[in-house]
Amino acid sequence: MFLNYLRCHDDIGWGLDYEWLNRNFGIDEVLHKRYLNDYFQGFADNSASRYLHRGRMKWELSEHKDDLETPEGKMFCGLSALIGLRGACPAFGTAADVWTLDTGDDGLLAIGRGLSAAESACPGLWLLLSGTKERRK
Repeated sequence: MFLNYLRCHDDIGWGLDYEWLNRNFGIDEVLHKRYLNDYFQGFADNSASRYLHRGRMKWELSEHKDDLETPEGKMFCGLSALIGLRGACPAFGTAADVWTLDTGDDGLLAIGRGLSAAESACPGLWLLLSGTKERRK
C-alpha cells in the first residue's frame, strides 16, 4: 500500500492503492472512502474522532474576511495570496519534478520540487521540511 502524499490538515485525499487493496483484501474504493469519511466525522460505530479539536463555525466572523484590521481578514487575505502564488507558479503544478533529499537524520523528511528556469517563469527549488523532536537526535 502506498500513500502518495502527506498532509497535515483536514484535506484527506485518501491516495491509497485501491487496485492492490481490492486484489489483496477485497476492499471497495467507494465504500472504504465513505467509511473513512464517516469514521473521521464521528458517524461510524466506535469512532473516537468527533472533531473535538474544532468548535462550531462562528459565521458572523466571516463578514470580516476583507478587513485587514481583523484576524479573519489577515488570515483570509494571506491564504488568498498563497493560493494565487500556487496557481501562478508551475513549480507547484503536476509537471514539476518532486524528489526527496537525504538529510542524514531519520527524524527529518525533506521533499523538493521545481522546474528548470527554461520551463518556468517561477523556477527554483521549493523545499518542505518535516520532522519531530521525538525522532530527532
